[in-house]
Amino acid sequence: MTSLLSPELTQTFTETGTGPQAAPAWVLTVIWHPDLQRMGEQAVLSPDTPLALNRYQPLFSPLQAAAGWAQPLLHASISRASLTLKLGGDSLTLSPEDERVRAEWQGQALTGPRTVPLPAEGDSAVIQLGKRVLLCLHRAHQLPVTDNPLLLGVSSAMEGLRRQVARVAAAALPVLVRGESGTGKERVAQSLHRLSPWAAGPWVTVNMATLSEGLAPAELFGAARGAYTGAQVARTGLWAQADGGSLFLDEIGDCPAAVQPMLLRVIESGEFRPLGATQPLRSRARLIAATDRPLETSGFNLPLLRRLQTFTLSTPSLRSRREDLGVLARQAWLDTGATPDDLAEMPTELARALCLHDWPGNVRQLEQAMRRLALDHAAGLWPSVEALLGEPLRLPPDPAPPHPTAMTPPPAAPVLAAADDTEPGLPPAEPLAAPRARQSTAGIDRTMLLQALDAHGWQLKEAAEALGVSRPSIYNLMARWLDTPPAESLAAEQLTPLLARPDATLAAMARQLQVPREALRRRLRALGLPRPPDDTDTDTDTME
Repeated sequence: MTSLLSPELTQTFTETGTGPQAAPAWVLTVIWHPDLQRMGEQAVLSPDTPLALNRYQPLFSPLQAAAGWAQPLLHASISRASLTLKLGGDSLTLSPEDERVRAEWQGQALTGPRTVPLPAEGDSAVIQLGKRVLLCLHRAHQLPVTDNPLLLGVSSAMEGLRRQVARVAAAALPVLVRGESGTGKERVAQSLHRLSPWAAGPWVTVNMATLSEGLAPAELFGAARGAYTGAQVARTGLWAQADGGSLFLDEIGDCPAAVQPMLLRVIESGEFRPLGATQPLRSRARLIAATDRPLETSGFNLPLLRRLQTFTLSTPSLRSRREDLGVLARQAWLDTGATPDDLAEMPTELARALCLHDWPGNVRQLEQAMRRLALDHAAGLWPSVEALLGEPLRLPPDPAPPHPTAMTPPPAAPVLAAADDTEPGLPPAEPLAAPRARQSTAGIDRTMLLQALDAHGWQLKEAAEALGVSRPSIYNLMARWLDTPPAESLAAEQLTPLLARPDATLAAMARQLQVPREALRRRLRALGLPRPPDDTDTDTDTME
């Protein structure tokens, strides 16, 4: 495979000793730059030498050597004075040279030296330099040396996936692609087909969730004339249509139970029998399946699962490969037909949100956001952050507690108060006596989250202080533990009965609906509905 990296990055990366059997290197990747071609460029940190970040250093290497030699960031908003990064064990110290340095760590301004824990495996952090450049600090286990237009990204996760796809594509084996919704499982399947000996054959796809128990056998295997009521002509099934090519069964976890043993037989023997037929047929189709469900515990046919798992590929979530955001956003923008110059004008607030957002909908959600952005920009508008994302900004979980050398001392530990008036099965809805020190969200479960939110009438700022996390982290916790719809989706028909109650208050409605109080206030205003009294956080009315 030919390397797509410049000699500078290859040499620097090699000097760190990084490889499949070595410890990972810490890498800075450009995820936002007004010069869109700079997105994806990388610089490697040395564990022994502090790195000075400024307008003229270090050198960031382009992905393709032909695109030019390594060059500094050069943007005018970045100071000539340095932000120094020094690795130390499991921590990182960021030191602005003086007040000229404008920089942020995870969306928080750096006004002096600060020591922070390094991101855990699979996590990353965002550093903003000046007004317009954002970098991602992350681990890298291998260089991005392969190319696949369907599987974009400079991350180690995507490099590993591209290599796996290239290795298994030529094998006549079933492949199961697993990953969260929106991570690009169908693109992996398309890549397997295009790189396989069956590339000249048909590419046939079906979403198994759309097939009913009664129609699935005929859809997959076909039917002879008269096999069932209304079958006036013979029907060719998907297995026959895919003969000599690839058959992609998306959402295989939703395959009707009665069809699963039939699939097992055709995978093992290549033979299938259309409904009502007297003779079996054969198909040389290569099978690729995909799911975002835990098939082992969902009642799925285990022999079929084992056969599908002859080779398994996993698609990484977008939050675990944040370094790919710039490359993916640029391509999604260009796919709309918009020009790169238009994207380069995007306000810093939106660029920062794109880089910091946790993207629960993964690449699909990012592409939808870029389509909305292009549509609004064509009308001469730049949307708000929430309008662009389709939800409040979701930051990644807070890192571990600050390193002992961090400048801010922790406040006192919290004291929990008791109360009697509460929703059934939930802790009391009383205020927490004192805010916590900033901590990781990993130790906060659903009960603790609801207790804090109910106690403070779903005022997110106060609940965040009580839990000892940042306000954006509350959004991440709500998405993790709560499955209630956002306030923006509430209809007037849902809100009117609650407003009609004589004891209606804004906090009580927020508790009942499990939505932030401010978001509920905005929704009422948008629908032209009256706003109930805005009671205090100590109010224990739960509108039961």
